[in-house]
Amino acid sequence: MPRQIISAGETNNLSNFAEKSDNEKRLTLKKCVGALAVGLTAVGAGLFMSEGVAQASGYDVAIIVGGAGDGTSQGLEHELWNNGTLYQGEEVIDVNYPAQMGPIVGNVPTNQSVAMGISAVEASVYAHSGADITLYGFSEGAFVTNGAAADLANQGIYVNVMNSGDGNGSAGILASPIAQSFKPITDSLGIQETPPVPGTVEKLDANDVWASNAAGDIGKIINDGLNIQNHRVISPSEVPDEAFTENGVTYLVYDGTIPVPQGATLVPIPPEYR
Repeated sequence: MPRQIISAGETNNLSNFAEKSDNEKRLTLKKCVGALAVGLTAVGAGLFMSEGVAQASGYDVAIIVGGAGDGTSQGLEHELWNNGTLYQGEEVIDVNYPAQMGPIVGNVPTNQSVAMGISAVEASVYAHSGADITLYGFSEGAFVTNGAAADLANQGIYVNVMNSGDGNGSAGILASPIAQSFKPITDSLGIQETPPVPGTVEKLDANDVWASNAAGDIGKIINDGLNIQNHRVISPSEVPDEAFTENGVTYLVYDGTIPVPQGATLVPIPPEYR
């Protein structure tokens, strides 16, 4: 399927990516499942999620939203190809949005940038009715995927969401006491918490200053902030060291463990991620 770059009201078709033979088995299996789903009734074919039913699917669509500075989302797409998340035959859509956190990164305030990204994601979802859709968000892009998934769920449309480096949710830095004490400043910058919806999978590095500092340890925040390489996309070949759930969201922690946030439940690592 063609790769596309999606902004509000615009679609551009580009050439196919080179075939990735190591993912052929996965592709064949997913195609078989999709073909079977088409032959079933809408109710019987639905993929049940935590709080809703995904549509029956004859094909798979990956909608990709990069982080701050990756306004074409092609940087994240490249990473997802390289680590084996994406596969030949899946339709890949890059969301084009400002990806700015003005005035820190660019001039567009974070909330305006995120809102434009949400609109572009939703337009793409509407254009692919009947597909099995997964949203992939990294960093600021996770604000977009979370917001879009919430809006879509309110319309009875359910999508899969896989985030990395998300500062939202019970593990993210925005939940920390330190961030809460600076809330007037973050609000003035347009950085507004956008929690993940039930069914979302959040992958995070235990040493990521943005995604794993809800405990609010100032020493850890400083140390992690000096090691920005840990603010990263998690490869599917990696095995998590810890898993917990809260409000229907699954958090997978890599490269160590973190204190389980208050209200969350430590759970065994799901078999599909071992």
